[in-house]
Amino acid sequence: MLQGCTIFFFFGRCADMSSLSKNQLKALAAYRMQKRCDEEGVFVVEGEKMCHEALASEHKILVICATADYLATMPNATVAGEVYEVSSEQLERLSSLRTPNKVWMLVERKAENGERKAESGKRKAADAVANSDEVGTDLQDLQDFARHASRRTEQAESGKRKAESGWRGNCFDFNEGGLMLALDGLQDPGNMGTIMRTADWYGIRHIVCSRDTVSVYNPKVVQATMGAIFRTRVEYVDLAEWIDEANKKGFATYGAMLDGTDYRTATLQGPAVLVVGNEGRGISAPVAARLHQRLTIPNVGGTCESLNAAVATAILVSRFF
Repeated sequence: MLQGCTIFFFFGRCADMSSLSKNQLKALAAYRMQKRCDEEGVFVVEGEKMCHEALASEHKILVICATADYLATMPNATVAGEVYEVSSEQLERLSSLRTPNKVWMLVERKAENGERKAESGKRKAADAVANSDEVGTDLQDLQDFARHASRRTEQAESGKRKAESGWRGNCFDFNEGGLMLALDGLQDPGNMGTIMRTADWYGIRHIVCSRDTVSVYNPKVVQATMGAIFRTRVEYVDLAEWIDEANKKGFATYGAMLDGTDYRTATLQGPAVLVVGNEGRGISAPVAARLHQRLTIPNVGGTCESLNAAVATAILVSRFF
């Protein structure tokens, strides 16, 4: 553990911790916009719990902005970017949370659909400078920051990423078996994050989503995962085609629906895929037509209209274990 130390390791070398300039603060605050994060292939992580998870993961951390008390107890880790000590007021400028919690990180996304986004962080940071009325000597600072943010691979990480089990181009390896989750048009970020957290609890490492499902990198999804985002691979696909492929590979495909077989008495087989649909519309017709079996959770009380999607997922997943 670091004990109030201002020395950190970047790319295997020591570097003095930096102060955050006004232009850098302005450039980093732009990552509150989802579009900016999507363009550059990054996402924001906030709070002690989530940032500890990020440090323990194989994700590349580009920037850390933290208060002095967090830095005094930050786990020792190799950080592939810049570390800044910031005030509570500066943290509020960066944060999307109602109550900012000591630390903010900019993290590089894992490969999506087998390839990494190549949008240049340098060009985006240069735009921030051009729009600022306080360029001056901070220009070099922003260029340094952009140089770190635009790096997308490291030799030390490339081998691990290429060898990452289960990843085969733009489709998961069906030979791994087990249980996979498929989300069809899920829209609520809280539900998405909670489902990922449930999957993490049961050791489910693969989730596939229809292309109209909420982004896994939505800030509310990221926070709701409570760290599961660092251990779960998520891919966006044409879900009907993907279910066809799963059926061909011998997977039993199940769907959470209101008009199905009682999940408590259903005979479940593996390997399996469990599909969970949109909060209001349920599973889309093209996907529902490809399922082997529909599962339902009986409304024993008879007074509630429906179950929350994340709650229903947790109940059905537990039946497979």
